[in-house]
Amino acid sequence: MHILDDAVVQILHQIFDRMNSASDIMILGSTEDRRMAELRAEVKRAKAENSKATTEYESMKAEMVKVVLGTSDMPKDVLSEVVNECRDKVIATSERLTSLTAELERGNARVTEMKSELSRIRTWSEIFDGSDMEVKKMIANYIIKRVNVFKGYKLDIELNLNVQQFLNGLDSISGDEEPHPAVAS
Repeated sequence: MHILDDAVVQILHQIFDRMNSASDIMILGSTEDRRMAELRAEVKRAKAENSKATTEYESMKAEMVKVVLGTSDMPKDVLSEVVNECRDKVIATSERLTSLTAELERGNARVTEMKSELSRIRTWSEIFDGSDMEVKKMIANYIIKRVNVFKGYKLDIELNLNVQQFLNGLDSISGDEEPHPAVAS
């Protein structure tokens, strides 16, 4: 068991070293940053579309008042149809804006959660070596989902999703296509 324990501890140190040597931006991944930037741009476009649709709708409503007062030459039925189309456009753009805003908020919450998770793992890396065996096991159980042992003490370690995501973020920044050699899943 000492051979396996030492191998697992060595792999945990490699994980900790990789996570401590990289910046938050590298670990959280440029993919997440790009997606959030795209969402912010989509929200901005949706706000502009909604504002334009609302302005058109208000303009058509004002024209409808003129028709009712008899000061407009536009036929009432045509104007009524245009007003309905404008109202539908306002509703559609409002729904899209609401949906995009909610997605952006979920993304911001996800990034905040990931930063918190990263901070927790970094804290664990600082206390790992000085901790008793029970604390080390707790940390290892959080980071490692499963360990398969093969002939010759070869290990196949499956990491929990958050840790794997962080390492994949590092791999994508550094240009690696494969998972970390000591941490194959």
